[in-house]
Amino acid sequence: MIVAMDSNLLDEWLEELRRRRWTHHYFPDRQAPKVHASFFVWGSGIVDVIAIFDAGTALAYRAPLPQGGDPFDPLRVTWAFAGEPVWAIRGVLALPEPGGHGEPVFVQTPPPLCAGLAELAGQNRVIRPPTN
Repeated sequence: MIVAMDSNLLDEWLEELRRRRWTHHYFPDRQAPKVHASFFVWGSGIVDVIAIFDAGTALAYRAPLPQGGDPFDPLRVTWAFAGEPVWAIRGVLALPEPGGHGEPVFVQTPPPLCAGLAELAGQNRVIRPPTN
């Protein structure tokens, strides 16, 4: 079970991701996820990702997404945050659109937590695509 300091507030922010048509993944399954990870691919080949781990920690990042690349295994990131899940979601949603004023563009090595996410994502996953 994914935990958070205020689960009602977290549920509201997860609903906001659904409203904005993010795709949701549950590793290894939806009934007992170790990670609830969501992503949104911008038309410009940029992906925003939020991963909430069962320990109550979250990782959010923006990364260039090469064609055929895995959003959960970035080669580089332009923005990253690790911490409380609600703050991670708020942070990634506050980023300017790619190409917009103030967009993060400094390319850097992904934080170490990305390796853990990539490992879990390589296992079986349940996908919940955006719904209307």
